[in-house]
Amino acid sequence: MDAPLKIVALVPMKHDSVRVPRKNYRPLLNRPLFHWILTSLSKVSLITQIVVDTDSPEITHSIKRYFPSIVVISRPPHLCNDPPMNEILMHDTQVIDADIYLQTHSTNPFLSPSTITSAIQKFLSSTPAYDSLFSVTRVQKRLYSQLGVAVNHNPNILLRTQDLPPVYEENSCIYIFKRCHLAELRNRIGHRPFMFETPPEESFDIDTEVEWQLATKIAEEFYSDMHGFDDPDPDKNSTVLGVEKVEGQTYEFNKNTVLITAPYMMPHVKRFVPILESFGLRVVVADVEERLEENDLLQYANKFDAVICGDDRFTETVYQACAPRLKVVSKWGTGVDSLSPSIAQKYGVAVTRTPGAFTKPVSDSVIGYILAFARQQPKMDKAMKNNDWTKIYGSTIGEKTVGVIGVGQIGQAVMKKLVPFGCKLLGYDIAPVESSFLKAVKATMTTLDELLRTCDFITIHCELNEQSHHIINTNNIEIIKKGCILINTARGPCVQEEAAVLGLRRGILGGAAFDVFESEPLPKSSLLSEFDNVMLAPHNSNQSPVAHENVHWNSIRNVLMELKIPWEDTKSAIDFDSYSSLGTKFETSLSELGKTPKSSDAGSKKYAIVTGALGGIGSETVLCLQDKGYTVIGLDRRDPNSVKNARNVSDHFFNVDIAKFVAMEKCPDTIKTLEAVKAQLAGSLHLLVNNAAHQVVKPCEAITSDDWRETMETNVHAPFALTQYFLPELKASKGSVVNIASIHANLTKPGFVAYASSKGALVSLTKSMAIDLGPSGVRVNAILPAAVSTPMLMDGFKDNPSGYDKLASFHPIGRIGTPREVGEFVCFLSNSVDAGFVTGSALAIDGGIGGRLQDPV
Repeated sequence: MDAPLKIVALVPMKHDSVRVPRKNYRPLLNRPLFHWILTSLSKVSLITQIVVDTDSPEITHSIKRYFPSIVVISRPPHLCNDPPMNEILMHDTQVIDADIYLQTHSTNPFLSPSTITSAIQKFLSSTPAYDSLFSVTRVQKRLYSQLGVAVNHNPNILLRTQDLPPVYEENSCIYIFKRCHLAELRNRIGHRPFMFETPPEESFDIDTEVEWQLATKIAEEFYSDMHGFDDPDPDKNSTVLGVEKVEGQTYEFNKNTVLITAPYMMPHVKRFVPILESFGLRVVVADVEERLEENDLLQYANKFDAVICGDDRFTETVYQACAPRLKVVSKWGTGVDSLSPSIAQKYGVAVTRTPGAFTKPVSDSVIGYILAFARQQPKMDKAMKNNDWTKIYGSTIGEKTVGVIGVGQIGQAVMKKLVPFGCKLLGYDIAPVESSFLKAVKATMTTLDELLRTCDFITIHCELNEQSHHIINTNNIEIIKKGCILINTARGPCVQEEAAVLGLRRGILGGAAFDVFESEPLPKSSLLSEFDNVMLAPHNSNQSPVAHENVHWNSIRNVLMELKIPWEDTKSAIDFDSYSSLGTKFETSLSELGKTPKSSDAGSKKYAIVTGALGGIGSETVLCLQDKGYTVIGLDRRDPNSVKNARNVSDHFFNVDIAKFVAMEKCPDTIKTLEAVKAQLAGSLHLLVNNAAHQVVKPCEAITSDDWRETMETNVHAPFALTQYFLPELKASKGSVVNIASIHANLTKPGFVAYASSKGALVSLTKSMAIDLGPSGVRVNAILPAAVSTPMLMDGFKDNPSGYDKLASFHPIGRIGTPREVGEFVCFLSNSVDAGFVTGSALAIDGGIGGRLQDPV
């Protein structure tokens, strides 16, 4: 007896969608969309195995939890930038072996198990006469080509539509094929495909927001009869991606709102918003630089249920205004002095934190300060750079006595790290310290006064409270041992700044290191900035990617716990690394609350401007720069809400036609918009990416003067004019300019006269500007991409997939480039450390095709 055929269902799902954000796991009738198709497939007995190919951590987590028998393939990076579906299937069929493959999509939620079963049975009964199957929808309408030619009827004979000969639309619901035919043709549709007609009501495909709304109405009216949905989770009290299941088949969406104000979370907010939303939470992101004060928080009064915050000023007035809705204040970090925990308890608000989160990085910072002052490296470095060959005296740490005020987790970590240096250790704390620890590190507890009189280094590690406020003050600064080095990485108000200045001026203190201050950011008028023997840092001793990652996740976990939302194994179930490339568009939602966002000092941010920001290369460049910590301003002449394939992922977007900036008669509106961009920069621009382009593909004799003018204005004149316009800001930050040219600057083909000439001119402009601007510290480079899989390129090959494959195979590297690769190259050139010696260069990113003699397509 023959072994049964192995039939594998493949369901590719990407994390995000351009036209319907986060479509695949967005709740449809309060069930994640992809649950619908997986449930239908699970009911088809002919299917041996279901396999999901995805780059989405949310989808992976949910499948492992609610569909444990389904196999998940983690999509490799080179397939994460919208390649042709056939390329994804080629990969998946190499990973998963089967006799027959069936492919469908999560965007066909109403596809029923019976229809899928019928399609499989039809293919099995029809092979080998047919080598593949794809689903179609019958169309009986009067169709015309774009030239007005009737396609399926004679306009002179007016038949009823039901009497017209049918034509069939490929509806993308079902494809059935074998690996051998896919490998031969690189196409899921073989030489002899069977067209399988699916019911129109099941063939609905969600590809736009309007279609999503229609699908919602259909589901509300008919889903129980059409879909027969059964919850895969036997636990009737479970939560599916934040959608809470209640009695029977009814679902209720969790409407809690989370406010994010933690500054350290802001560069990564696009990673975490989808996570919080996947638990059914609404997210609002505040406009914050260092912290929100009382008045800032009152703008959000009674508008949020939880907050992930930094050192915001949560006073009784704030709690009174936010209660009873506010349930939890989740501190990003450890110190909660500014959150008034005792007052929070009075109003029934939980205050959570991550104890010990920064013990390692902060204690490392303290050891670094001690070493710097003992060995005098900063002072010697400065002297040498001033051509001063003076032998500056230093000392070993073993010769010194180090006093630790606050012998908690960080204080103890500092003591442990100092043990190998052989120094004498003294400690002071109002709380008792384990004698076994003191014995292990050979430390002695003493009084505060004795510690101040005795120690060569004093480092502060206590929490801020009534006892520790101004623990170093104008009264006791006088008794500190002369020449002592004072280090504060705890809380700014632990040291009275007036006392520190007094001690430095009188020579009582030999130096100081401050990572925290009474007023943050440190005012420009602070006298601490005047001293050469003082090291200052912007409350930054906690810097550590690993520590920050733990705090991000623990802060989220604390919110979920206090809001009674199941979170078990959230962290272990998600691949953190995959989140770094997410490009979810998220805009500050303060406007939704009817408030005006708080303005902030932009001077501390790294700003980048990207023109043509809505296109394939432009949008990926924006995302890459955001991953590197840039605040990105996107410019594009197109309206992101009305253009196909537009991706607006910029932090700030301005609708502007840069060609009008250089036109003979400059457009006042364009000038006004660019002035607004300039104001946003607050005097500093680190990177300008001239990516916008105009492409005319015509033979030489057909090119008009308008074609030539617009091409040159957009591709050459505008990059020069924008660089010139933003030159003061670029010089202020010693920034760089990256011009996106093209392979056509060096190698072209018929029909590209205007475009190739403009890109060649842009390369020449790049080299000339680099020479002119080099002395000011501004670097200028050009990138010359070849074929890149942008939406525009993909649309061009939509009806010619073999042409796309042929072009890809002609590249020595065997494939076409991705927009992400261009974006990463821009990031490299923008980095003054890695590419600081690179300027005036025109660098190809072409997969090696620039070395071949001809382009076959």
